[in-house]
Amino acid sequence: MEPVTIENARVFDGTGLTPPRPVHLDRGLIVATPARGSRTVDAGGGVLLPGLIDTHVHVETRMALEACVHWGVTTALDMATPRPRETLPLRHRDGLADLFSAGYPALPPGSGPITAMGYPDHIAVSGPEAAEAFVASRVRDEVDYLKIFVEPTGPSGANAFSPEIT
Repeated sequence: MEPVTIENARVFDGTGLTPPRPVHLDRGLIVATPARGSRTVDAGGGVLLPGLIDTHVHVETRMALEACVHWGVTTALDMATPRPRETLPLRHRDGLADLFSAGYPALPPGSGPITAMGYPDHIAVSGPEAAEAFVASRVRDEVDYLKIFVEPTGPSGANAFSPEIT
């Protein structure tokens, strides 16, 4: 990645916009002074923002991560997928948004997401032993965090986790 100086950029600094100013990039990092041989680009007074973070996505394809980048999202948090074998390998790919994923979520047996959203029955957490097995399985999958459905997932609170699990 060649060094670049972006001239005439208004920078959002977390509280507001700066007056137009130069921003120097070297190997993808903002630096205080321009690097030797830096290419100059004129932002024409445009706004330079930090990458956006989408904290609730469901990603299953490379195309979905490419769309994130197109809209300025540089980090995406996948909040569960019925197909972790497709989603988890998309993490840590150059040129794509950084992806973090829960893989399978913890769900009560027979819950709406299992019956309607394509999650496999084997991920159902029916008791304390099943909860331990679920966590161990997610650790083996090398997920980034756990997603646990604690709200009622059926009519009138049906299919919620039993008290010994919660």
